[in-house]
Amino acid sequence: MASLARPGGNLSGVSGQAAEAGRKRLELLKEAVPQAARVAVLWHPAHPHKVREWQETPRAAHAFGVTLHSVEVRTPDDFARAFAALTRERTDALLTMTESLTLMHRRQIVDFTTPTRLPMRAAARAFVEAGGLMRSGCRPQEVSRHVAV
Repeated sequence: MASLARPGGNLSGVSGQAAEAGRKRLELLKEAVPQAARVAVLWHPAHPHKVREWQETPRAAHAFGVTLHSVEVRTPDDFARAFAALTRERTDALLTMTESLTLMHRRQIVDFTTPTRLPMRAAARAFVEAGGLMRSGCRPQEVSRHVAV
């Protein structure tokens, strides 16, 4: 497809891993928190699809006048260090890339952002159910239903 905004064409596959999604997620976060000038991105760099999403996100940040701070987590033990970095960098908002590691530790992430009042956006509904501010992304069951059609 040409873009998320104008997909056009015929369906030849389905992917929730579009690098362009990083731009859209940052755009939605910026709409929700317009004063956010420094945004931290919590992500797992060993996840190939997230690397592509990360590579797109700085280009989007420039367009929205946002400075990004990459906060990488590779193991569960990295979250304490990541939260210390978020506190030290005094970011205005947190963009959490959703994959298995961050999803499994969503409660820990939400428990950090809630008392610090750090606005956080993730793609999975589970983050909001755990108490996160907002999510944006597809609902896998809806995608599957539409593909069948």
